[in-house]
Amino acid sequence: MQEILEEGAMQNWPYFKWEYLSVTLSYTGRQVEGQAEFLPRWVNGQELENWQHIPHYTTFLNQLGEEGWELVAISGSNLFFKRPKRWQASI
Repeated sequence: MQEILEEGAMQNWPYFKWEYLSVTLSYTGRQVEGQAEFLPRWVNGQELENWQHIPHYTTFLNQLGEEGWELVAISGSNLFFKRPKRWQASI
C-alpha cells in the first residue's frame, strides 16, 4: 500500500467514477406464500411501464446484477445500487 501513496505512483492507478441507481418497491396488495408482495415500481424516480407484470422482484434484481449493478443500501422500500464507471484522470 505504501508504494501507492508515494509521489507519482498513482499515475497508472485505475480511477473510477460511480454511477448510481435507485429503485423504489411498491406493495401490490397481494400475498405470495403468506408474505406481502412488493415489486419494483420506480427507477431513478421514473415509473416503470407495466410494473405490475414483473414476474418477481428477484428477476428484476438479477437483471440489474447482470448489468453490473451492486446493491449497496436499503432504506424502507428504496434500494440503492452502484457500479463503477471507468474514466481517465486529467492530471
